[in-house]
Amino acid sequence: MADIRACVLNAGWGFKDCFSATALGVRDILDKCAKFKSNMSVESGTKWSPKESVTNKQTHKHTSEDNKSVIKKGPASVVLCRVPERRRAGSGIGRAACQVLSKEGATVIAADKNYEAAVETIKTHTSLAAGSNGGDHTAIELEVSNSKSVQNALDTALKQYKYPPTIVVNSAGIVRDNWMLKLSEEDYNSVVDVNLKGTFLIMQTFARAMVDANLAGSIVNISSIMGKYGNIGQTNYSASKAGVVGMTKAAAKELGQFKIRVNAILPGAIETPILATVPDKVKAMILKNIPLGRLGDPKEIAEVIAFLSSDKSSYVNGAAIDVTGGF
Repeated sequence: MADIRACVLNAGWGFKDCFSATALGVRDILDKCAKFKSNMSVESGTKWSPKESVTNKQTHKHTSEDNKSVIKKGPASVVLCRVPERRRAGSGIGRAACQVLSKEGATVIAADKNYEAAVETIKTHTSLAAGSNGGDHTAIELEVSNSKSVQNALDTALKQYKYPPTIVVNSAGIVRDNWMLKLSEEDYNSVVDVNLKGTFLIMQTFARAMVDANLAGSIVNISSIMGKYGNIGQTNYSASKAGVVGMTKAAAKELGQFKIRVNAILPGAIETPILATVPDKVKAMILKNIPLGRLGDPKEIAEVIAFLSSDKSSYVNGAAIDVTGGF
């Protein structure tokens, strides 16, 4: 019965169906499993069914090419950046990821709610090296919590490159800090919409495109160490980032069959525009809890992103990696 129960779970049934599986015959259960695997569909207004995945039938064999850092086929990176209002957008971890991935040969699509900031990331940083499409990097406007905006971003990428990005970095994030007893519903919802819902919409939309194009890929979601330990004044932020970890692990289980890996990074205190809003006294308290005795640099997160985006991490899937200096 253990094997049958595992089959039921893999077929995507709910827990209620799992526990009532004993009422079904073995033949019925196996038929359901076979039917599920041969015709998986997802509700999205209309039925969506992935094409037969060529990459799903491939096995990974290490060669000397694995030492190269990025997937060659397709624009190698979509970097999504969003920071709190009144702060310089297109910066922090997102911009650092653009720079590091481009040096590794990626063609970068910098996406931000602030279009000018995305353009600045592409045009004013000479460290953006030539990418896999001859340095043809792109800036696009994107509101991650809006499904139409996310679809438009994908359509723009497909129009320019003819195929979807094979590496997607979800670095969008905002804060609306307050004590839980004083936290407004509006501030709770706004943080969850961007940090959690936005991450979901990006993953869903771009993963579908990868599957339809029969492309293996890597999705890297930026969570936070506060999603693991929580933080005073950040019930909304902590909840949203904890949700990103859970969603990452679930998506990794679903997308692995298509050779799309999904992982999360949990940064600690990093010198980003978000941290710039933290009072100096609070920063000093944070530093006391970091064994390395300093704040992190966005590039140090970007280097982990590059690792998770490359074949060097080909067997890393569903991981949540702390990058905190020991916090």
